[in-house]
Amino acid sequence: MKQGCRRMKRCILSFALVIVIVMGAMPQFALTVQAYEISESGSCGENATYSVSGSTLTISGSGAIADKAFYEDDLSGIESIVIGKDITEIGERAFAFLPNKQNSAVSVSFERGSQLSKIGKDAFYYCGILKEITIPESVTYIGEAAFGGCSILETVNIPEGITSIEKDTFYGCFLLKSVELPDSITAIGKSAFYGCYELNEITIPENVTSIEDDAFLECTEVKDVYCYADIESISWNLSSALGYAFGTDEVGSINAVIHIHEGADVDFQNDTRFSLWLNYGGSFEDDLDTEIVSYTVTFKVVNGSWDDGTKEDKTVTLNGTTADTFYLSADDIPAAGAKPDDGYKAGGWDVTPDTISAVIEDRTYTYTCIKKEKAVISKAPEAKALICNGQAQELVTAGETEDGTIQYALGVDDTTEPEATAYTATIPKGTDAKTYYVWYKVSGDDDHIDTEAEKIIVTIQEVTATPTTEVEATSTTVPSATPSKEPSGKVTPLATPTSVVKPSATATVTPTTKSAPTITPTKEPTPIVTPEQTVKKPNTPTLKSVKNKKTKKITIKWKKVKGVKGYQVQYALDKDFTETVKTKSLSKTSLTVKKLKKTKTYYVRVRSYVKDSNNKKVYSKWSKAKKVKIKK
Repeated sequence: MKQGCRRMKRCILSFALVIVIVMGAMPQFALTVQAYEISESGSCGENATYSVSGSTLTISGSGAIADKAFYEDDLSGIESIVIGKDITEIGERAFAFLPNKQNSAVSVSFERGSQLSKIGKDAFYYCGILKEITIPESVTYIGEAAFGGCSILETVNIPEGITSIEKDTFYGCFLLKSVELPDSITAIGKSAFYGCYELNEITIPENVTSIEDDAFLECTEVKDVYCYADIESISWNLSSALGYAFGTDEVGSINAVIHIHEGADVDFQNDTRFSLWLNYGGSFEDDLDTEIVSYTVTFKVVNGSWDDGTKEDKTVTLNGTTADTFYLSADDIPAAGAKPDDGYKAGGWDVTPDTISAVIEDRTYTYTCIKKEKAVISKAPEAKALICNGQAQELVTAGETEDGTIQYALGVDDTTEPEATAYTATIPKGTDAKTYYVWYKVSGDDDHIDTEAEKIIVTIQEVTATPTTEVEATSTTVPSATPSKEPSGKVTPLATPTSVVKPSATATVTPTTKSAPTITPTKEPTPIVTPEQTVKKPNTPTLKSVKNKKTKKITIKWKKVKGVKGYQVQYALDKDFTETVKTKSLSKTSLTVKKLKKTKTYYVRVRSYVKDSNNKKVYSKWSKAKKVKIKK
């Protein structure tokens, strides 16, 4: 009776597959699953949210993805699903019954440092778009039928913390080509790999003590079964255990070899647990070598330190036998990139170490930090032509760079550079009429090194008054003949000078006598000073939008203010505009900023300006700031 039921079950699975293929190709019989379009963002758990950007669905937040969070949703156009590191659980049927309308193929991955511990029952049940998933090492439980019916799933890993492959876990994964079972597995449940037609080899780890019937039913392409466990100690459900586990009930239907430990003393022919396997065409070979092996994995860092502050090589030693499969754990791989040497920035691995590739030999991984480029000044500061007016005035024009922040400092002369702590992003000012020494340099951003300091010599001139007319003098007494005696002193003219007198001029009248009387002005002239015009502050512009539409770029737009000469835009990494502040001056009402840092949030503000009679900029108040996160 048992044999007949098993034959019927196999026929039903095969028939169902044929029906799906044939009817799916006929429009009038196309299989329909109720599907719901997904919005661009929303909630998918008590503390979990999702967002769609291009072809990527990203899940953020913390805690569990709710049961049926994306159940029957239409994810057409999605090519990858990225699950955040603080998500701890995928709920039951969270991604179940996702239809494949456009021959989609989706890969599921998890952020580094993932805290996921549980994948619930039926979590991806009949998820028609799932092709590949990399399960984090932190997972310790995968529920029944978690990946059942994932008809295009090709690759999947099982983390070391999993101890049991539950019932129907990979049932009907027709295209699953390979699966590595870790040494932590102790039990393989009923129909766990039922219908995995593309599997060509199976490894039973050494700690397995229980295999239920139909565990590998209809795995028709299996040629080799490597049993590292003690085959006689495995608990089977049925007396003809091995044969039923691999789902055979026809003579000649098995074309596979089961490999056991070298020298194992097993009576295959007479032990009913294994005889059915032999009777239906299977065979045994005791050829598994159990030699002791040890592999060393070395990690090196160049031009920097590990994130823990050390520079020394780190090593991991993996010990076991040739029957074991070795993997690195997440804790084995050192974190790098946060502490490059001076003049260097985060780089990358020569080959990225992971937790899913088997270690089969000694191996070295090297992380190399990259040398920063030198910052470039796109527009150098220039000295201003200044006249002393009793007020503090900026000494130079603002410089420009896209590679960091231009900083300034006042020096004591043109040869002694100020201390590093004297530099700030504020342009120095001067009040007194004298010579100033303004030093400047670029403080490089994360990708650039600082420039060498340069200097500008600036002089604030004294005010100079210039009279507008010459001196004239008139005398009513002019000798007409040679006097009988020499004049005895100054001659005072009867007439008063009638014009404004230059302060530097002295008028003289020459009589016909030998004496030349001198005329002295009676009043000191007053210099003529042109008063400075007062210019009203312009109106503050309004920011219209700040958007991240292209990779590492933002586009800023604001409303035009009438009667102004131009605008000044500031952007920074904090709302108080004290961290990595950059300033741009321009005359149009939009600006595109490049080379921004991905995942960072920037704050942006704008103000307008006019110029007074001395060509000095008079600024409006800053606009209300807007913020934007760089997602692209």
